[in-house]
Amino acid sequence: MGHLVRACAVAKALLPEAEPIIVSMAPGIADVGAALGIRTEYIPGRDREWMPRRVWDHYLRDRLIALAEETGAKVISFDGVVPYPGVLAAKFHSADLRLAWVRRGLWRDTPQKLTLSLYASLMDKVIEPGDYAAAYDKGPTSGRDDAEKVAPVSLYSADEALPRDEARQILGLDLDRPAVLVTLGTATLEEIDRLKAVLRGLKRWTNVQVLMTKNPVDRTGKSIVPPGLDLRTARYFPLAKLLPAFDGAISAAGYNSIHEFMCAGTPTIFIPVMRGTDDQLARAKWCHDFGFAIMADPENLLGIERWAERLSDVNIRNSLSTKCLELSDPSGGKEIAQKLLDLSRSPAKNGVVVAYSYWRFKLSQIRRSAFRGILKRRYYTIARVVLRNAALIYRKIVPRKIEKIKADKSVTFSQTLDSKVLKEAISSAGRFEHILSNSSLMYKLVRKKIATKAYGQILVDASTWLVAQKEIAQVEPPATQEIQLQKEEVTQVIAEKQRDYLPQ
Repeated sequence: MGHLVRACAVAKALLPEAEPIIVSMAPGIADVGAALGIRTEYIPGRDREWMPRRVWDHYLRDRLIALAEETGAKVISFDGVVPYPGVLAAKFHSADLRLAWVRRGLWRDTPQKLTLSLYASLMDKVIEPGDYAAAYDKGPTSGRDDAEKVAPVSLYSADEALPRDEARQILGLDLDRPAVLVTLGTATLEEIDRLKAVLRGLKRWTNVQVLMTKNPVDRTGKSIVPPGLDLRTARYFPLAKLLPAFDGAISAAGYNSIHEFMCAGTPTIFIPVMRGTDDQLARAKWCHDFGFAIMADPENLLGIERWAERLSDVNIRNSLSTKCLELSDPSGGKEIAQKLLDLSRSPAKNGVVVAYSYWRFKLSQIRRSAFRGILKRRYYTIARVVLRNAALIYRKIVPRKIEKIKADKSVTFSQTLDSKVLKEAISSAGRFEHILSNSSLMYKLVRKKIATKAYGQILVDASTWLVAQKEIAQVEPPATQEIQLQKEEVTQVIAEKQRDYLPQ
């Protein structure tokens, strides 16, 4: 969700000079279109396992190319750790399409660092969003000079934030009781234990009300809320707009949490989660060391519980809120938007350079898979290569048992912007193809061809069109004459453009 929130901040800043379209694999994309008035498309990620990985790379490429052709897009802005092969292939397909990489800093020392130079060489522009904790950045991106740095990015805006009472009414919170927002996850057993410690500490507040965005349960689905604690759930996007409703917050130390809660002046306890490339420990430590927030040691459950209780001290909360007033304006969204506009008006990177970098990238993939232990002795020993290959052979003989949830093998198409309908479609067992709202008939046909290529003809033939709100008018059969005109127009255009839409 972090990459999506940053993309939303940039998209808002692009209006009205450009028409941004947000494409995401995160389920949270369901809330974006209706909340921000920006057209969106959901693309199922490879983790949905709706198709083999190799097929998914081509599917992502085709989806992006078709969308760029439909909208006339000049720039693809990728906010993520490293761009997917399908994103790079989309760029390589069109000499006029520019590719920008919004690359967050504060990386941990992970194997992905080895690809930084290669990926950067494929980009027309690399942009690094500022981080308040940049002084504690000792990771692999900190010493690089290939990115244009901007101010921190945040969806929080003092001008758009609602007054305390109004925000509380929207969330269903009492006006005269302390309220604490908790946004910790429950993805692992360790995270569940930390959340339990937080809730135990909050229970010692006087007359507190706690808000979470989803019910906290353990692996068995059993609630972990202590008896007597008033815990409520509510969802709202963007939540940054309602932060004045809270007297305090307890969260992981992700990029967006830091730059939203502290910009809003919300007294916060950050519990870093050490996963992936994000160095949350360094970010939380900077906030704690300079008095902007409190860092709780993620390995010390008793310490977490005590800090959650101590946050009830109004003097501590006032001190944190006052310190946050010293933070600089998070104007990075506007700065990135301007850089993307400038990029759209400038020539794309020389095609020869892109081709060289692309094939260098493809060769590096082959090299890493076959000779990683030899070529990168410093990082990968021969033993690791042997063990990896042994694991692959074992899994070939004894496949991993994965619980399949795709009992419904039909494909559902929809261009709804209704967040409730979209959430249900994304979370459903069946395959779901989200189509850009107000798109052309030709685009719908191309998208059906892409789906056929990915899922197979039988599944697509059994597809349905999900009807919601504005789509009702679109599924009503048009007049016979109109059908004939549409057929003639589509046949002519597809004959001219089909190969460009679907590269082989």
